[in-house]
Amino acid sequence: MLADPDTTIATQGDMRGEDVNAFGAEFNAMINNCDTAYNNLGRAGIGITAVNAGLFHDAAGNYIGVIGWGGCAEIGGNCAVPFDGRVALIDNRYLHPASPDRTFPPSPGDPAGNLQFTITDPLDVLAGHEFGHALSLDHRNNTLALMNPGVTDNSGDGTADNVQLNNAEVTALRNNALNVPGLETDPQGLFNPGRFVVNRQPDTVQENPDFPAHLDLASVRAAIDTQENQVYLEQQLFGLLPAEGEPVRFVYLLDVDGPEAGMTQDQLRQLEMPADIDTRGVDMIAIATVRGGQTFGNVAIVRDGEIIVLDGRFTFSLLTMVLHPQFAPLSGEGGVLPEDREYAVHHIIQLNLTNEVLGIALDRPFRLQTLIVTGEQGIADRLDDDPAGRAFVLEQPSFPHCRALADGVQGQPADVEFDGLTPNSSIHALLGPLMVATGTANEDGGGVIQMPIPADAAPGYHLITIGVDGTALTADCIIFVREADGDDGDGDGDGDIPRDEFALLTSHEDLLRRQARLLELLGLLIRALSQNDQVPVEVVQHLVDGYGSLLGGYNELLKDFADLVRQAVDD
Repeated sequence: MLADPDTTIATQGDMRGEDVNAFGAEFNAMINNCDTAYNNLGRAGIGITAVNAGLFHDAAGNYIGVIGWGGCAEIGGNCAVPFDGRVALIDNRYLHPASPDRTFPPSPGDPAGNLQFTITDPLDVLAGHEFGHALSLDHRNNTLALMNPGVTDNSGDGTADNVQLNNAEVTALRNNALNVPGLETDPQGLFNPGRFVVNRQPDTVQENPDFPAHLDLASVRAAIDTQENQVYLEQQLFGLLPAEGEPVRFVYLLDVDGPEAGMTQDQLRQLEMPADIDTRGVDMIAIATVRGGQTFGNVAIVRDGEIIVLDGRFTFSLLTMVLHPQFAPLSGEGGVLPEDREYAVHHIIQLNLTNEVLGIALDRPFRLQTLIVTGEQGIADRLDDDPAGRAFVLEQPSFPHCRALADGVQGQPADVEFDGLTPNSSIHALLGPLMVATGTANEDGGGVIQMPIPADAAPGYHLITIGVDGTALTADCIIFVREADGDDGDGDGDGDIPRDEFALLTSHEDLLRRQARLLELLGLLIRALSQNDQVPVEVVQHLVDGYGSLLGGYNELLKDFADLVRQAVDD
């Protein structure tokens, strides 16, 4: 349970949501509270940050037909890497058909509290839609589409059923999910950590009510791309930088190897840093200046006591958190609704540089301090009151796992091994939605649980969920169930894919994902070359033409793969 940042309007737990661009303070504060809660538990920045609110309302406290907001930090209209997704959803009790009372609390426009949504959402279309935005998908005006701006009832039974994704959306989701921090993939028999390792440290917000939101630091995120050996350092602001006005400087002070070595006060003065900065142990200073939407700056490091100003090998970028609303019809007149468009809510200043010049290592602490500096206020905000900054550690997250030790057989027990749960905790096991067993984790949070397979379980693959009682911590995997008469289900059941074909399709899909990532990197390289005046136009055009041919070939491979899947299911 998180503290409601603003309880002066509507009911506690509700959030202002008619325009998170102009009135995004409560949304940003709620996300910051969520990050703070995760950080207090040991880690923030893994996955996509999602908040479950009550309802969304307008400035008068009247409830509106917005049921969710979702999006990502963008640059040039695309989600930036590492992905930074944000989602806010209304409480599902207002949408689920099993809720005993789906009416809203009283509001100025509905004193009796009779308002409610006319469509229910038992499939959680809302959650899928907003997480789709967080993974880069845009709205698509098709009443059957998951990404339709509103939940729709196409069958006439009163429930939302717009769940369809087209091939392009499926490909985008699979490729973009690989850029989510803390990701773990599980190809056949393996658990592989994702490429981006992240640590987010939230800052206290709204400390100075006289300062505008863009001078208020909300959080700092440090990340490393383990494949490309690139480091990302980001300052997330509490609001948006103005299109015009005085320049704002964003400073990064990094200590990789402890306070014994680093910049001196004389070197600090050479770099024109504020006088009250403690540079003991600082091995890198980066200063980004943002004015009128343009970002530029310099990076300097210390080697053997000497300052070295880097020539290239780094970039500063101004990212924008962009959100999209989703709508649901109301039984009466609600408050002011937002338009169906993109809404910017805060800026992020990102520094990306090669780790060759820094030497940040996984599982090894380093210190980072960041500053927001203006000519008028001086240091407007910083990450920590301690001049030395705050400790960061980039380490792979740990997730629970489970694995069936053998195929399941109808009417017989199956052993399932698990790890990563709470030590010595009471646990339960589900086959699909059905709870079939209980038990206790060992002193390491692992063990083996014997799961009865119901006699009427359909042959084929089934989801296993092993969870800690009273928590949301679960280990999830699949088990292949065979018929009791010895039929292993290899192609004999309707819609079943034989296990050997399933393994081949999984490997094929993994190769397609890797090829998509290579194409993405090639596209970024070509874009960088196109912005270099020293590269001839005809060379860039030749590369663009070749890239188009590669994309065409990749699309053909995707079609062939779709045909293989359909053939495997039909057979």
